[in-house]
Amino acid sequence: MLTFDSQEVPVSSAMRQTAGSGPTMIVPASPVDKTPYQLEWEDFLSVVDGKSQARVTPEDALRVVEIALAALKSADTGKPVRL
Repeated sequence: MLTFDSQEVPVSSAMRQTAGSGPTMIVPASPVDKTPYQLEWEDFLSVVDGKSQARVTPEDALRVVEIALAALKSADTGKPVRL
């Protein structure tokens, strides 16, 4: 399930006081046609639309949580945690 509420994120804008008062740094263009972020969203939408299988399963996600919790326990105790 996905939930997003744009009202929770404050939006603000400000006009520049004078022309050209913004950043002067040049940001290079992306060397790829699609950014990794765009590819991630396209992959997600393909799964939601039933066109492909998820690359990460619920079991994968559970394992990651187990590993993270073991790492926290190890950090707290100073001892290795077996999985």
